[in-house]
Amino acid sequence: MLENDLKFLEEAFKQYYFDHFDLIHVPGRSLEREYGYKKFNSGMTRHISLKTNKDLHLMLMTNIPSDVFCSNAYYTFPNMPMAEKDWKEADLIFDIDAKDLKLPCRKDHTCIKCLSCNEISLLQDTCPKCKSNKIDLISLP
Repeated sequence: MLENDLKFLEEAFKQYYFDHFDLIHVPGRSLEREYGYKKFNSGMTRHISLKTNKDLHLMLMTNIPSDVFCSNAYYTFPNMPMAEKDWKEADLIFDIDAKDLKLPCRKDHTCIKCLSCNEISLLQDTCPKCKSNKIDLISLP
């Protein structure tokens, strides 16, 4: 990702986190969960324990993550390595990807990114800008 694009995204996410923190769901029993995040252009940071909702807000504003994760499991020591966390229990979660449902509206939720010129457009067989057929499908929720 280009530096200017990265800076733009980080600023936009930071502003969103600041303006709309009240819209971000903080799960129950937060103190017993492991949190993690992924920044733009970098790997995962894990094994984070948050004591309060304010800690989550601080983490979002300080690190400006592109993705934030929370465990469905409850631990005695959520900030420790996996072998030392002391698992208590977990919530049962079903993760169903819309793409696996084979809904007729799927094409309305898919666009293409041209690998030759980086143009993004509605779903079609070739890039409308450069006519390349080297494209990636991008599925939108």
